[in-house]
Amino acid sequence: MRRAIFLAVVIVPSAILGLALTSIGTCSAQTESHSRQLSVWAPYGAQARARFGPAARHLSSAWQNLFVLAAAMRQLEQMNPASVTSPPDIAAARPPMAAAASDAASSRSPVSRPPTLGSSRFSYFTTNETSTAWCGSNVVVGFNDTDSLTETVSSEGASVIGYAHSTDAGVSYTDDGTPPPMSEPLSLLAGDPVLGCSNASIFYYASLWNLCNTVSGGTCISGTNGVSVATSSNGGATFGPPVPAISKDITTHMIDKDWMAVVAGNPDHIYVTYTDFDTSNPNDCGAGLKRVAIEMVTSANDGQTWSSPVEIQKTCDGHTVVQGSQVVVGPSGEVWVAWEQANGATREIDIAGSVNNGASFNAPARVTSVHCAGDCFELQGFIRSSESPSLAVNAKGKLLLVWNDGTNQVADSLALLTSGGVSTSYGFTDVLFVTSVDGVNWTPPVRVNDDPENGVSNPYTDQFEPALAVVPGDIAVCFYDRRNDPLNFLIDRYCANSTNGGQTWINTQVTPHGFPSLIAQDYLLASDYMGDYDSIAADKLKLNPGFIESFANNLPGHPAVKANRF
Repeated sequence: MRRAIFLAVVIVPSAILGLALTSIGTCSAQTESHSRQLSVWAPYGAQARARFGPAARHLSSAWQNLFVLAAAMRQLEQMNPASVTSPPDIAAARPPMAAAASDAASSRSPVSRPPTLGSSRFSYFTTNETSTAWCGSNVVVGFNDTDSLTETVSSEGASVIGYAHSTDAGVSYTDDGTPPPMSEPLSLLAGDPVLGCSNASIFYYASLWNLCNTVSGGTCISGTNGVSVATSSNGGATFGPPVPAISKDITTHMIDKDWMAVVAGNPDHIYVTYTDFDTSNPNDCGAGLKRVAIEMVTSANDGQTWSSPVEIQKTCDGHTVVQGSQVVVGPSGEVWVAWEQANGATREIDIAGSVNNGASFNAPARVTSVHCAGDCFELQGFIRSSESPSLAVNAKGKLLLVWNDGTNQVADSLALLTSGGVSTSYGFTDVLFVTSVDGVNWTPPVRVNDDPENGVSNPYTDQFEPALAVVPGDIAVCFYDRRNDPLNFLIDRYCANSTNGGQTWINTQVTPHGFPSLIAQDYLLASDYMGDYDSIAADKLKLNPGFIESFANNLPGHPAVKANRF
């Protein structure tokens, strides 16, 4: 294989740590605890591979990044830290945001601040994988942010997530740094941010979290992990401490890839889905079997307390993975959850519905079979990829779903090597759209991207990571797009709108020109990481027209979050 998907062993020394020890004799117990919190997870990459085999490649970027980050911290601890200086106050030193010249006359707004690079040239500058919530004049964008590690250096818990908020319906944003981490010394807000809101004041921020309770030999041997939800009562300007929505034993469960839906009320109802990679013995699959399951927890009191998990779908064969769930709630309270199921190159998108507020679900139905994107794991330029769905429901209860499909399969002489024996071809991706009124019967797929392609005079190119939203009379889909580069390297951002229910689409270029794939720049992240998803939001209060999408814009030469109102 070209390389192992977990890069815990592919680490070379460099001055990476602004959040480490100032010296052996003078470091504070707080800083020691924080650094140790990261390094205790160092063996988990190899352990995950051993426990789940090839299926471990389907763990989200949050886990893949943690494996690399932890290995770097472990190696640094084994080196002499006397020459490593303590980090500056990055949060205070951050420069103000200003729109680039190419953005000044457009609807694109900078969301994340530019990096200072005051602590290291090798990390703390990556912001991507975005989620947006919009209620009235207030907008909040959450994203993964390695700079948050420097901001939480003096706190008890660590964080790799950040957020920004807008009080003028997305015209301008303030980068607020990280939401408060957990109070426990060996805890981490680990990524996969998802935002929601119920009114102009109340916003919710969901993310993965880990907590180590017992360390032996420098390794975490007992602890918990799950999904946490933090609440803001001032329009997203600040958030309270995160509350665990689901918590499971980290030695036998790896909780991954969360999503959230918020139903406004008094109190609010919140629905959180996730994947449970489960090696407890015995488990619901039986003794000695590996279980991978889509589950959901709910809160009926504004996220203060949470239900027990409800299993929606599981696999037990050790090879098939269910991953990338999204949850929506229809106008009559019906709950829908969609996800991708993958076994090697055989893949499909499934969905299940509930009519009792998620207490139980109907048997899953297949939406469609899908073709692998790229080599089934990465796109050209070694960008991590999947075919996970983006799901929405309109005001009449009709379901809408998009995904990137490797429709155009072309033989590739190295795909067998890069995919680990899964594929012998490269799947150039299109964005496809389907609808259903009952979750069982689905319309034929409609191609959203409108670039002409035939593989000869018009070469195939990739359109990938689509996000979906709907308002009465308009559907929006935004995605990354390589149509302007016949060699399929440079990436643009495009958004498409349909005013006839998705029958036809008008595509609009968002970025002024293309940028290359920006991977393997950040020492503390997986080398193929460029974000797993983005999102689009409409104003939940219906006070403002249109949509706001957030995305990772690599035009500055580093990953930076932008928002686009259209």
